This record gives sequence, structure tokens and C-alpha cells, in this order.
Amino acid sequence: MKKLTYFILLFFLLSCREEKTRLNVGEIVYDAELDAQDFELCNEKKVPEYYGRVVEGKPATYSGEMYEVYKKYDGVDAQEITGENGYITIRFIVNCHGKSGRFRVQEMGFDYKPKRFDPELVEQLLAITKSLDGWIPPVDHGGTAYDFYQYLSFRIENGNLTNIMP
Repeated sequence: MKKLTYFILLFFLLSCREEKTRLNVGEIVYDAELDAQDFELCNEKKVPEYYGRVVEGKPATYSGEMYEVYKKYDGVDAQEITGENGYITIRFIVNCHGKSGRFRVQEMGFDYKPKRFDPELVEQLLAITKSLDGWIPPVDHGGTAYDFYQYLSFRIENGNLTNIMP
């Protein structure tokens, strides 16, 4: 009887505890100073990384694949920044409706140490990234779409935009 009482007590205590919010590495938490108030996630607790998501057996991506994303950046003018080298990475979340938000920018040199690029270049890349409107969210086996993290890394060599990853 004592064991049953302890079990019931333990069960009660565990079921009544407040659910903890767990932060994962790289998680983008809402920041009222940075993020649009009208951008909502469909499930704050289920936001997987960009890799491994599936839509009807195919990887979720951008409408027209990455080729269409690359075309959007054709007009980026980094030529004026001669000698600039490194990466500008923009991370964000795409919700289950295909809308993006919670953008975060990281800048670094080829040595992976933080550095600052020309703010106009960073703003130009960020504005184009925010305007991308063809994201296809992943869908689980039950047919429900869900949110996901996405990133784009821009390689700058001698002031030229030479690659966009992933």
C-alpha cells in the first residue's frame, strides 16, 4: 500500500508541475524590439530545423526550388565593398502558412570570427530575404503543416556575392 501511495503522490506531483519551456541551441525567441507582432507560429513547441522536413515525400523548400531564391539576389550590389570577405547569415522561422519572421543576422569573416560588413549591404540582403514569399512548409503524415527554421548564408569574396547557401 505504501508503494501505491508513493506512486500516486509522485504521479500527482509530476502532473501538476508547471511545464518548462526548453530552449534549444539556435532557437529564435520572440523579441518585441526586433520582430513583427503579427507574425505567429502555429506551434511554438514544434519548430524543427530546415533539413529533414518533408512535403508529400519531397523536401520542403521554396516554390521553384533554390534556383528561384538565387534569382531574387541577382541585383545585390556588393561591388562597392572591395576587399570585404566573409559570410552574412540570416536565420529565420517560416510558419505553417509559409510566412517568414523572427529574422536574425550574423556576420563573420572567413576565420569565423565576428566582423561587421557595410550596413547597406546587410540591409539589402535582409530586405530581399524578408520579401521571399514562396516558402513551402513541411507537412506531417497526418497532412498538418508545421513551422520550421531556415537560414541563408551569403559568401562575400573581395566585395562580390559569390554564393548563397544552403
